[in-house]
Amino acid sequence: MPYFILYLLLFLVCYLFGLTIGWSWRIIRWLVILIVSVSWWLFKTVGIWLLCGIAFCGGYMWSYLRSKWQQFHPNNP
Repeated sequence: MPYFILYLLLFLVCYLFGLTIGWSWRIIRWLVILIVSVSWWLFKTVGIWLLCGIAFCGGYMWSYLRSKWQQFHPNNP
């Protein structure tokens, strides 16, 4: 009879340990999925704004350099 109680206690300890590992795995998995999805959404949103900003700054610099070039090299025949 004491072996039955020992086996039952061992089973309960292993069962609780398995539940702890399972729930820890689920929580960690959902946290990783949440972090990856939020960072991907942020990358898409900020990435589009970043590309638009780079294009705007590039166009502005091109216009500025072109006007400076025309000031120093006028096309007067």
